[in-house]
Amino acid sequence: MNDVKALRAQRARGYRLLRFASPLESRFCEDYRESGRGFRLALLCLGLLTVLGTPLYNDLLNAPEGFQRLTVPVLYGLQVPAFVIAIAVTAVPAWRRYADIALVGSALLLAFGFLAERAIGAVYGFDIPLEFIGVLVVAVFFIARLRFRAFLPAALLMTAIMVANEALLVVPESDEWYRVMAMLLLVAVAFVGGYSQEYLARSVWLERGILEHLSMHDDLTGVLNRRAALETIDRGLRHAAREGARYGIAMIDLDHFKDYNDAYGHARGDDFLKHLADLLRGAARRPQDCVGRLGGEEFVLAWYDADPAEMVYRAESLRRELELGGSGGVEPWSATMSVGLVTLCPRPDTRPEPVIEAADGLLYRAKDAGRNRVIVEHW
Repeated sequence: MNDVKALRAQRARGYRLLRFASPLESRFCEDYRESGRGFRLALLCLGLLTVLGTPLYNDLLNAPEGFQRLTVPVLYGLQVPAFVIAIAVTAVPAWRRYADIALVGSALLLAFGFLAERAIGAVYGFDIPLEFIGVLVVAVFFIARLRFRAFLPAALLMTAIMVANEALLVVPESDEWYRVMAMLLLVAVAFVGGYSQEYLARSVWLERGILEHLSMHDDLTGVLNRRAALETIDRGLRHAAREGARYGIAMIDLDHFKDYNDAYGHARGDDFLKHLADLLRGAARRPQDCVGRLGGEEFVLAWYDADPAEMVYRAESLRRELELGGSGGVEPWSATMSVGLVTLCPRPDTRPEPVIEAADGLLYRAKDAGRNRVIVEHW
């Protein structure tokens, strides 16, 4: 429940600076990085192949021997190692938290290598296309899915060095500055596009998180809805069967809830249900425990790997707590609940429906016996 509140609060606050509040920011960064991992690997491998093919391109284009001799250290001492390191960091799971840093570093080294080759080429009258820098910036923003704030300083740095390299080392003819201006325009477009892409990605991530929560949780109480509760119990039963652990399923129903609604209205009734959900949620604290609302005032509570006597004690404690605490409001109402509890050692073929049906039968036995009680079966 707190998670969806954080998502909704972040959506209301906005994220024009491309940053969420903690811990949403770290979760988004991890998801965003993972979603682009395949594209990033493909881009890095393509870049490595392109760089390794540079000597062949130079031969085909009849590059001067002096130029080729001077650019070999740049190629094999700077660019190739940068790509290899970035590929390794992106591919190895234990190193992936450093993937953004590795990609930024490899992009900078690749850009510096291109600019160095362009400066050397100017000495020998051999033109290395300035457009490589623009392609690099566009590829990192749009294909590698590197976060805008992570790559922006590096992109600004390589753009500034590109302009300085042209002015101080390449010194192009006056009409060649149009290429520089076009490159600056392309980089600016990449900045706007990179910002827009991440802004949209953040919007989609927030909306997906909210919709996923709504699809699995009861909107009123915040506990699991019927479908999600059954799926969670099914996973819990299968896990308990593998581990040889016991499992408990309690069906819970408020006594005389219709009378409460008639006396105090549906708004108070909803508050009563929220109070009960909070009470049950407090009893399902371990990762594989779960609480769900099956409909109306009927809830299901599942406990994983607990002793049968402990599960009975928990159910009785909940019943007594509700009885003593009332409805959680100001109404002088003696609130009670009836509980049907089944504990078992699941088998691999145990399904949740028969167990829940048996617990439901025990619940109605508790109702018939006078309500405000727990009836248990140990399988």
